[in-house]
Amino acid sequence: MTIILSHISALEFWLSPRKVQPKIVRADIPEKGPSSHERNRFLQRFANQLGTPVHTLTKTPWPSNGPFHHHSCSLFAKGLPLAVACEGVLVCPVELAFVQVATHLPFPEQVRLGFELCGAYSVDRRASGGFFQRKPLTTPQRIVQFACGNASLRGSAKARRALRYIAENAASPAETRIAMSLTLPLAEGGLGLPKAQLNHSLPLGTYARRATGRHYFVCDLFWPDCNVAVEYDSDAVHTGAQRIAADSARRNALSYLDISVITVTRAEYQNRDDFNRVARIIAKHLHKRIRIRDVRFEQRQIHLRKALAAQPTWENRRHAQPLRDHLLSH
Repeated sequence: MTIILSHISALEFWLSPRKVQPKIVRADIPEKGPSSHERNRFLQRFANQLGTPVHTLTKTPWPSNGPFHHHSCSLFAKGLPLAVACEGVLVCPVELAFVQVATHLPFPEQVRLGFELCGAYSVDRRASGGFFQRKPLTTPQRIVQFACGNASLRGSAKARRALRYIAENAASPAETRIAMSLTLPLAEGGLGLPKAQLNHSLPLGTYARRATGRHYFVCDLFWPDCNVAVEYDSDAVHTGAQRIAADSARRNALSYLDISVITVTRAEYQNRDDFNRVARIIAKHLHKRIRIRDVRFEQRQIHLRKALAAQPTWENRRHAQPLRDHLLSH
């Protein structure tokens, strides 16, 4: 018997730290849910990794029991490319899990999830700084391809809408927050600026290399059509001579490339009025105007910022409803 993790449980697996990439196999969805012995063995294996309820896939409707919530799905008659978590446990692909949760997550949360899946970090309150680095798990293009190829799958349309605002290669939750705050539509509390490229690598010419001693720079946010870069300064307190000299050389090199650089500090982001002023400077460089005509925008922006400051649902479940509690009760 095989258990297939799906929905937010699959995302919890993918976003957890691991030393090696799991093997991918093609397998059919099981007809029914696991036996009590298989459930207990599963609880012991994943007690500290997943939250509850645990979401799984079955081909036919199967009653949920204990901490398990079973979803029936018969769309994939030829089998699915699944990751091997351990013996007897497979995991839905990232792209499918993203579509599956689209109907349950609010729109900004869905976009934030996309940034994390397509980025180089996972949120984890146990890690230093609240997140750890890893390789991107997928790309917006791969998720779009999956969603379009499975248009009848519930959540596909909502997933495709969210993907319009998801950029790849975010290196931290802070970069995701800034990118979303700048580029989500006004109706969602964002400022409606064009989508940026994140951690874009800029090769330097001979003069710039001599000036900086580097062959390229990586910009936190970059709009190539307008040669505009935004740099996030997470800790502006450290302003020693070495840091000031490095920043000056960096600005000179980017100026040589005719790139306008705007810095956003942590203090500026945390103050909504200050951030809006910086956003208008960015908009001017992008030849855009931020037109706020809806009196409800202020509340929408406040709501978005609160949502982005909170722990994401997929991280919060492991602490609010840990699976290990069910193991202790057996």
